[in-house]
Amino acid sequence: MVQRITPDNDLLPELKQDPLVRRIIVDCPGFMDVDPNATRSRDPLGHGAAADALRALLAITDRAIVPMNPERLTYDPTEYTIERVLRPRGIPFLVVVNRWDARDGEEDLLKVLALFAEMERTFTAERAAHARAVAEAHDRHIGRPIAHPADKIEYARLLKAQGDSLGVIATKTGIPKTSLHRYLTADQETTGGTT
Repeated sequence: MVQRITPDNDLLPELKQDPLVRRIIVDCPGFMDVDPNATRSRDPLGHGAAADALRALLAITDRAIVPMNPERLTYDPTEYTIERVLRPRGIPFLVVVNRWDARDGEEDLLKVLALFAEMERTFTAERAAHARAVAEAHDRHIGRPIAHPADKIEYARLLKAQGDSLGVIATKTGIPKTSLHRYLTADQETTGGTT
């Protein structure tokens, strides 16, 4: 059955409830009606009929298949679809590389794998930057958790200021030298000199 999807179309929700229907496959256009001014926290889909239809479809989607050609120009649209449309809605997805000719040998396959690795590095860096920004906005500690009580760290700073060695400070505070080095080095970096 071929059916045109519109935002007010009840066909897909009805089919989804039908016990005789095992799978519904919807082929979407290779473009999206997006709002170019949408911030990261807003839904990037625009306000046209195509965006409304896609929004209605995404509301009942169980899994998405994201096709991608093994070409550099497909990187940004694929990332946008995954990071801005699918992940915020919690929709599981599978990226399928199409138009790859296996007869081209392993060189093309390695290029595709390298492209996916680059995409994942970018996704990870963007997610980490976003998490840091959210944590800083809520005055939460970012980075490695502090494993020792603040009063012991302050005592270590005092001992360091008095000229004690890391070994002596470690013995007096019970904080390992590697942790002391990290705490005291962080102090030097924030003050711009020695403490």
